[in-house]
Formats: sequence, structure tokens, C-alpha cells
Amino acid sequence: MQSSSSVLSFYFDMLFVNSIQSVKDSFMGNSTLQENGYSYLQDHKYYIKEEMVEDNGSMPVFVTDIIGREDFLDRLLNFENISIYRTIETQVSSLTNLVDKKEYLNNIFNDLKILFRRVVNTVSDSIELVDDSLTDLLRNLKDKYANIISSHSVFGNLHKDIGASYFRCLESLKPSFFSKLFEVTCVLGLIDDIDIYEEDFVEAFTSSKPQELSTKIKFIETGGIVAYYFMSIKPFFKNFTSMAIQNSEAFLNKDNKFFTATGIDKARSTSKEKHLEIKANIDLHINKLKKQHIK
Repeated sequence: MQSSSSVLSFYFDMLFVNSIQSVKDSFMGNSTLQENGYSYLQDHKYYIKEEMVEDNGSMPVFVTDIIGREDFLDRLLNFENISIYRTIETQVSSLTNLVDKKEYLNNIFNDLKILFRRVVNTVSDSIELVDDSLTDLLRNLKDKYANIISSHSVFGNLHKDIGASYFRCLESLKPSFFSKLFEVTCVLGLIDDIDIYEEDFVEAFTSSKPQELSTKIKFIETGGIVAYYFMSIKPFFKNFTSMAIQNSEAFLNKDNKFFTATGIDKARSTSKEKHLEIKANIDLHINKLKKQHIK
């Protein structure tokens, strides 16, 4: 049985070993297109494929498909996704034990999560196309195997309409950004990643009605530090005010009480000269995210 990383080797090679540009540069003599029946016409500088789609016995009907350099990456990603999906389908079908199916699919979703996180840190004018392609693959796999794997943190990347969230996330943000924010928040020691699951964290920031969420995000640092963190991430939203945070009922302080607007503002003003080292660390991590995700 193929490992999950080998099934997704196209994406791992592109995002970790080579680069998106190297894939785009593989236009000439591309093996994937050739395997799918396309021939390269040197004079016209594009790939072409003719298929008979209908034969009524007297006059066959052919369809001609052309792939140029400008749409090459988009089409290539689609072909690779089809191949990956079929491979996973074959592998899952070959497993007779439900536990083995779950383990295999869970490994696939774990690797997809790694790829989405890599996307967040990859700079390329085509990164959105890659992100969308991974999202399409994830959505199809989630729908196909919902009866085997009903929940996984990587599913948070399917919440595409984050602009309609309560906090009104910036339109330029991708769901994968919130996975990175979760990671950063854990590294800063503001939340406990054993008690707080990534999907709950992402949901708190992207839900249109966070008040209705059953799981609240508990912060374990002092009010002054958390208030500083809140204000540091404010530029990623259009409605991340102290009052909005209070009314969201999504966040708890270390005493298991909801943050209030008054409490947040007071904590900010009374701790200006305190905790300078951790505040500098917050600045370091959040400023990096700002450079990557605020356009």
C-alpha cells in the first residue's frame, strides 16, 4: 500500500523540494500531459488532444482540447488531483478493515494539513491556484469518505466564506491562514493546544455566529498579554474591536470568564510597561503574518 506522502508526492515535491515555478517550467515535454494523451505542437507552442465524443455510425464527432502555457498549471493541477483521488480510492477499496481505512485516510488528511500550512508560507504569484487545487481535493475526499472520517482539523480549510464571519475577516485571507495563526498562538504559549483543538480555534474566528459555538477558546496567559495579542491581530479583521470580542462570547480568560470590552481596554492600559519580552515575541510572529497576508 502506498503511503500518504507518496500519494501526495506531487504537492510535497512542488512545495518542499522544488518550487511552483519549477513546475510551471516543466511545460515542455510534460509527462503528465503526455500520459493523458496530449501532443505538443512546436510550431504553435501548445498541447493538443483530439477525442471522439460521439459516433452515430455515419459521422464521428471529435472534440479538440488545447493547453497553452498560460493555463498549463491550472490544467496540470486538475490532472494530478484526478490521479491522486483515483489512487486513494483504489487504496481505500483494497482495505477490508474499517480501522485500516480510517488510519490510511487520517494520514492523508494529516499530510494535507502539512501542505496547507506550507502554502501559507510560500510566496508565489500562483499560490492561490495551488491553494484552491488542494481545497478541491480535500473537499472531494471529505465528501467521499464522510462515513469513515467525519472530523479532522484540516477540514477547517473548507470554510471559504470567511469574509462573512462575525469578525469580518479580510477578503485576502485564506482559511489556511487561521491554521498558521493557531500554530503561532500555541507557540506563544497563549493557549494550550492539548485542550484547544485547531478546528475550534479556526471556527471561533471565522464563524458568523461565534456565540452559538459549544467550544470556547480559553487563554492561559494574563489579561494584559492576551489584550496585547488581540490588538496585534486586529488588522486581519474589520470588526475585531474590544466590544466585538466581548459580544462574540468566543474567548475565555484564564479564570474561565468571558473577556469584556472594559477588561480588555483596562488590561492594555495598565500593562504598557510590563511583559515586554513576550510582547516583542508576539510582535515578531504577528508582523511576519501581516507581511505575508495583508495586501
